[in-house]
Amino acid sequence: LIASSIVLLAASGCSNKSQNNVQLEIQGIQREDGKGLYKVVGSTNLPESSRIAITAVRYLRTTTNTSAEQIVDDSSENINRSILARQIVEVKQGKWEADLNLWQVASNGNFQEVWQLNKDYKNLLPENEVTFIATFNPVAQLPSSDNQNLQQKLEGKSLRFTNEGEKYVQASQYRSIGLPVGKTVPPR
Repeated sequence: LIASSIVLLAASGCSNKSQNNVQLEIQGIQREDGKGLYKVVGSTNLPESSRIAITAVRYLRTTTNTSAEQIVDDSSENINRSILARQIVEVKQGKWEADLNLWQVASNGNFQEVWQLNKDYKNLLPENEVTFIATFNPVAQLPSSDNQNLQQKLEGKSLRFTNEGEKYVQASQYRSIGLPVGKTVPPR
């Protein structure tokens, strides 16, 4: 009887632990048009109406330093990032989706990414990939007792920590996406 109670207690402890494992996945990235629009879809076991930030980032490197090791090393000062697009989405029945427009229209009507519009970045070389990142930050949620409890219980392979030790959950995927091409009507 004691042995079966210990086994039952251990089993319930394991199942509770696995319930805390937060899952956040990017399931698909699809180009919607020829003008820089991408649909990003994913799933999660986060509570209904949780807010997730979906971001598209292109890494840029200086032209004087092209060492691949420095590009991979996040502590390197030679890494620049350009946030191409960002959208906050809500979880609905374990799913989420975002429409991200990676391109801007320059004053001459050319399609460009946001970093290309900044003259300070003209000497940087873009990486071929765009990184799509889904981030759940419990601190950024609308106040509720569920969110406060969730922050304390967060676990799983997608769990990350800020420099201050706060927990957040993140998933990412890379896509090879060329630079913008084409032209449209210049903005007024």
